[in-house]
Amino acid sequence: MSSTTERGPGAASDPSLAELVKQLSEQSSRLARQEVELAKAELAYKGKRAGIGAGMFGG
Repeated sequence: MSSTTERGPGAASDPSLAELVKQLSEQSSRLARQEVELAKAELAYKGKRAGIGAGMFGG
C-alpha cells in the first residue's frame, strides 16, 4: 500500500493554505461591505416609498 496522496493535473499550482485563508478574509470583508451597501439602498428605497405614501395621505 502506498501512503502518498495522488492529485490530479495542476496540483503543483494549487494555492497554499495561507493563500486560501487570505482569499477567504478578503472575500468575507468584501461581502460584508456589499451587504451593508445593499441594506442602505433597501432602506433608502423603503424610506422614499413611505414618504410618498405619507404625502398622498397628508396632501
